[in-house]
Amino acid sequence: MTTKLDLLISNGRILDGTGNPEYEADIGIISGSIAVMGHDINKTHADRIIDAEGMVVSPGFIDTHSHDDAYLLINPHCDDKVRQGVTTNVIGNCGFSLAPLSDEHRDDMRKASAIMGGSHLPDGFWDLSSFEEFLTMVEETRPGINVVPLVGHGTVRIAVLGFENRAPNESELSEMKRLTAEAMQAGAFGISSGLIYVPANYADTEEIIELAKVASRHKGIYTTHMRSEGDREMEAIHETFRIASEAGIAAHISHHKIAGKSNWGKSIDTLKLFAQARADGLLITCDQYPYQAGSTFLAAALPPHIQAQGPGVFAEKLKEPEIRRAIVDEIENGRDDRWENLWSLQKRDST
Repeated sequence: MTTKLDLLISNGRILDGTGNPEYEADIGIISGSIAVMGHDINKTHADRIIDAEGMVVSPGFIDTHSHDDAYLLINPHCDDKVRQGVTTNVIGNCGFSLAPLSDEHRDDMRKASAIMGGSHLPDGFWDLSSFEEFLTMVEETRPGINVVPLVGHGTVRIAVLGFENRAPNESELSEMKRLTAEAMQAGAFGISSGLIYVPANYADTEEIIELAKVASRHKGIYTTHMRSEGDREMEAIHETFRIASEAGIAAHISHHKIAGKSNWGKSIDTLKLFAQARADGLLITCDQYPYQAGSTFLAAALPPHIQAQGPGVFAEKLKEPEIRRAIVDEIENGRDDRWENLWSLQKRDST
């Protein structure tokens, strides 16, 4: 090859992301793109050479599950991601995106955005309304990595219903579908849900299906933090399969895990379910984080019904000793199996 290379990466162990075994080769780059690969590239034809002997060379990693929606605006260089090899970041996971917003429930969403670092955003941010405005703001920061945005079901629900513990009426569901379609048209890659979190866990399966149908019509995907990752995991998986089937959409299960020692080993069965669903024609995938602990915010460990009407009302309720005692009793005695009682699961496994 006689064409002048901008960069030659030599002697590296290449993992190309296809699942193929690693191999050694040199990589020649021109104008930011791979121009040639092989073992006999003339080093005198390169302006710059990196000797990667003993190191791995691979495509950039895709962080399929982040909550970096606000972080992209606060630190657009994303240098900590780049240092880990991440070049593409999926945001808007677990049903929470920073848009769309409505005037009626803007303050509710502002208080609920802590999981995404919303408390660190400048006041001016909260003047936006549409998903398109949010994406424009992200683009204007010129982030250092690629961004794959999802629109959050929980955020859409807050924009229309706030934190009401009820199903939407026909008009409200129509508005939720409109906001979802608007987000997809603006550039969302799909819709996400976080069905252990309020207000998303007030939604029935049919509500999720209707919004997933909208995303499907725009060639989008559905990702989910399922309704259970513990005792009722199998039920939650089947709910996800139903949503994928009836909405005609590819579904991705986020951070697939089996919580609770008494449930360990059930992944043998869950993975068989995934394989069977794929054999039946459903597009089902999952990811798993490479460590032995999870994290979430404290409200997820509290009964959902007590959190209705939003964070402000909930905070006032917690000032009442009688309500606090009732919450403790419900958590410790686990009478309601309609929510993932994280404390009860932990207590059972520690005895």
